[in-house]
Amino acid sequence: MQIEVEVLQPITVGRQNVDDVVRFTYVDSILVCDDAEADVNCRIGNTSSVYQRMWSIWTSSAISTDTKVWLYKATVVSVGIYASETWKITTNIGLKLNDFQ
Repeated sequence: MQIEVEVLQPITVGRQNVDDVVRFTYVDSILVCDDAEADVNCRIGNTSSVYQRMWSIWTSSAISTDTKVWLYKATVVSVGIYASETWKITTNIGLKLNDFQ
């Protein structure tokens, strides 16, 4: 069985052709054709890094628990779920996101 694929004209900006790629990074998101898992793994790694950098805040007795929760949601969670609306949630990705929370 042969599937016909339409060959598209290259896209140009000015006089330069735009490359057709399968994977690229944009604003700390890894975009891969038909695979959100690479981006999810990257997001979880970035989230872990943000959490660790804020360790002095999490262990501080001078900062209230309410403030720590607000900071956690505003920084750590927002990094973790950035661009999540573009992910196709598979069982494996769902498990990773549940572990992240």
